[in-house]
Amino acid sequence: MLSLFQTRFQRLETALNTLVESVAAYNPSVSAADALVAADEDLDKSLEQLAVHHANYSRILELRATADALDEKIKSTLRTLADTRKELLDIPAAQSTANTRQVGVEELLSYAKFISKTTVPPTFRGHISTELPSQPQSAAVDAPMTQITNGMATPAQNGDNTSTSEQAEQNGNRAVAEAKAMLEPLSQLDWVPWPSQQVILMGALATVQGMIEDGIDPTTVLSAEEQEAADRYNGRRL
Repeated sequence: MLSLFQTRFQRLETALNTLVESVAAYNPSVSAADALVAADEDLDKSLEQLAVHHANYSRILELRATADALDEKIKSTLRTLADTRKELLDIPAAQSTANTRQVGVEELLSYAKFISKTTVPPTFRGHISTELPSQPQSAAVDAPMTQITNGMATPAQNGDNTSTSEQAEQNGNRAVAEAKAMLEPLSQLDWVPWPSQQVILMGALATVQGMIEDGIDPTTVLSAEEQEAADRYNGRRL
């Protein structure tokens, strides 16, 4: 940058001396004036470059200060982590006094198979009857007849409230029967903790594996919807 300034200052000085000499000889030179103007423009450009250079240098100093601050912050964080790790290692390990026992996979599967007969999935819902319980006809048959005396009907006295308790007991038995019917279809099924071979072969992964074995790239196979969209797009382009 310094050598550039020196060169352009010398050029400006030479052009100025040439113009002054031509004027002093009463023979002003137009070319000397043009050379002076060109040298002045080059000097202006050099001054603009010097301003940009100073701005960039100030920015570099700011970035250096920021980098130094970040380096110091990282070093402080690492020292804090090292001290924390040292403190954690100095803490004595607690002796576990809990009475634990390792349970094997075979034992877990055996227990699951044992409770599977009386357990249903949380999403399973049995049939819920929407019919209202019908009134027992025996109550209507066994109800005492009203006596008519002097043209007025006198209702007979009710006995004990055994019909109400019997109806409640029947409702309870019906609820137990519904729960038993909900669990009964699952009691005859074999419990398997994973999908069967038939279910796996019906999945999408089995389809993809079959395409690979047949030499077909699964990424190039389109579904019916995708093929229809591709046909519409190609028809639109044509």
